[in-house]
Amino acid sequence: MESHCRGPDTEHPLTGLNHSLRRLGMEIHVQTEDRGARERRIETQVFCDGRVVLSTCTEYPDSLNRQQDRERLAELMRRQHFNVIRELETRLVRQADGARHGSRSRQDPGRR
Repeated sequence: MESHCRGPDTEHPLTGLNHSLRRLGMEIHVQTEDRGARERRIETQVFCDGRVVLSTCTEYPDSLNRQQDRERLAELMRRQHFNVIRELETRLVRQADGARHGSRSRQDPGRR
């Protein structure tokens, strides 16, 4: 007879983090999930127009005991989530600055 009881290894993942951003006329959604004790990783995906445009995964540290370190796991998730948002915003600012400087140099090629 097969048992359907959940042991400690199949514990439910932590609740994920979600943020929607509007930058440079684009709707961007950042989602971070705990993939659970079985996969032992944190995954962050960035969506633009419903498509995944960036995905990053981090394995749990070997020292992490998922049951005892739920607060530590939640902190790792927050750190990854907000690091991705900061990196994304930095890239978008550089892109916008590059577009502004590029358009200025096309209007006045002698000015740099």
